[in-house]
Amino acid sequence: MAGPEQYSPNDIARALSTALGRTVEAVAVPREKWTEFFIGQGMPEGRTEPRAEMVDGFNSGWIHFGVSGTEHIKGKTSLTSVIAKLAENGSQEV
Repeated sequence: MAGPEQYSPNDIARALSTALGRTVEAVAVPREKWTEFFIGQGMPEGRTEPRAEMVDGFNSGWIHFGVSGTEHIKGKTSLTSVIAKLAENGSQEV
């Protein structure tokens, strides 16, 4: 299942900027900083390598969602609509 379009990190940053009313910038984290970055996000030390391998797989194109023999469903809701709704719902939290 996917959205109506493919989106880049910059597309996501623009949608977040619009929804939040402030500048959001997509920044690439260098591969050598991933372990530190993942730990900073709360991942336990010593458990970061499988996640790094998965990200490497996506970045190289080895992991993709166009698997032959499976059904691909394209949704109708845009990224900007989803992020706007998430931001709206999040602003209602205390």
